[in-house]
Amino acid sequence: MSKQLSKKNFSNLIISGQFGYLNKKEIIKFILSLQKPNDFLSKYDTFIQNKLKNLPFVKKVIVRRKWPNTLIIYIINIIPIAYWNDKYVLDKLGTMYDIPKKIDIKNIPHFYGPKDSQTKILNNYIIIRNILTENNISLKSIIVTLHNSWELIINENLKIALGSINNISRLKKLMHIWKILKCEENVKKKKIKYIDLRYKLGIAIGWK
Repeated sequence: MSKQLSKKNFSNLIISGQFGYLNKKEIIKFILSLQKPNDFLSKYDTFIQNKLKNLPFVKKVIVRRKWPNTLIIYIINIIPIAYWNDKYVLDKLGTMYDIPKKIDIKNIPHFYGPKDSQTKILNNYIIIRNILTENNISLKSIIVTLHNSWELIINENLKIALGSINNISRLKKLMHIWKILKCEENVKKKKIKYIDLRYKLGIAIGWK
């Protein structure tokens, strides 16, 4: 018969590391909810470590026992920075992870693109995000087609077509006239629906 763990098994619990979407209270609650195996006293370091690895976004866990009854746990959690094709999330290295069902991940953009293109999108995202942030613009999505044509969706669902070449320079040029475009919205009392930057001379603007 297996029994539930209790605080009697260890009088002192030390938890540290990078928690991300977890917190210490949740980790303690999870540990105390575990069913203790029969050989728990001899192998509980490994037992708890393996169980904690199954928590959402846990990348690395180190568990060790300090005699007589202190349990020391160090956790490194995965920090998702973007959704990938609505099936996965990406970390800063472009590694894909399944989306946990019980965790609501907010305030990260959505990336859409062909297979194995996530690293390229991620590298450009950092540059794009910095350019937009300087102009108080939030990025919602990056979409890349099979032909490497790039499109951004920013706040108010405004679409920006960058095309397949000179994407960053095109975006920077748009930022030079961004305030003018926003003033034009106020004059027309309309919102811009899309901006197409794929022209050699000028741009195309669609209105809602």
